[in-house]
Amino acid sequence: QSSRFGIGDVTFLAVAVGKVEFVVDTLKRCTKHTLHLEGGRKLENVRVLLKTLGLLGDFEVDRMHKMDEVVGFYCAGDWRRPIFLDATGMNAANFTTFSTGIGTTGYVRLNKYLFDHPKEFLQMEKDGVLSGLPRNQAKVKDDKPAYVYDVNHTNSTFVIMNSMCPRAAELSSNDPQYKYGMYHVVHPLDKTLRECRESWDQYQETWKQQGWDAEHVPYPYTREMIKGYFAEYNQLTGMTIQPDGPRKEDILQVRSESQQQQQQQ
Repeated sequence: QSSRFGIGDVTFLAVAVGKVEFVVDTLKRCTKHTLHLEGGRKLENVRVLLKTLGLLGDFEVDRMHKMDEVVGFYCAGDWRRPIFLDATGMNAANFTTFSTGIGTTGYVRLNKYLFDHPKEFLQMEKDGVLSGLPRNQAKVKDDKPAYVYDVNHTNSTFVIMNSMCPRAAELSSNDPQYKYGMYHVVHPLDKTLRECRESWDQYQETWKQQGWDAEHVPYPYTREMIKGYFAEYNQLTGMTIQPDGPRKEDILQVRSESQQQQQQQ
């Protein structure tokens, strides 16, 4: 089953103080208080076992659509039947977001545009878009229906569709500036660092009160480090973003442009 590994501060902190250990293997069998793994290792003194990772799709969805594969976002390659989900897995090379919001927004924009302008897709179809889109077929033995595709499938589909339909891609042209302003308005750097540091320390205090004996681990990030990240990013990309976010007038300009774009849609 596809799953996502922990990426929150508490996960890294728990590993740092020795409270958590990650073991990557397949469970072969269980005996009393012991997990026997396929790799030969035994995990002993296990009193609680929680299966909390991964998901299994429902084959009823495939049967309802009478399909055994999803092509891009489309049931059996039929662009009039788009299907979308919070894709499984994780692409660690691209931490654009930790939620479905950005991907879902792009998906809705793209498919609404195609429904409003069907000739656009018909031209894309003539140009061979369906042959280039990733295909996800049902894997019965692995309990994986066709409609449950992973995040790499989603990313590849977006890249191909937006490159072959630039007018739809234009609908997201202001997103980077919008996100840049939004993040810093809602979560300014100093506020974020303060709350992260307080949470980090509170976890350690709670564990100490519960009897966990470990040396205190200072919060690993500082404003100076983050300023360095921004400087390196700007140098490599030619951008001019700042740790404290855009100027107020820049935010108002992006907001105005976004409103105009929505009116044009």
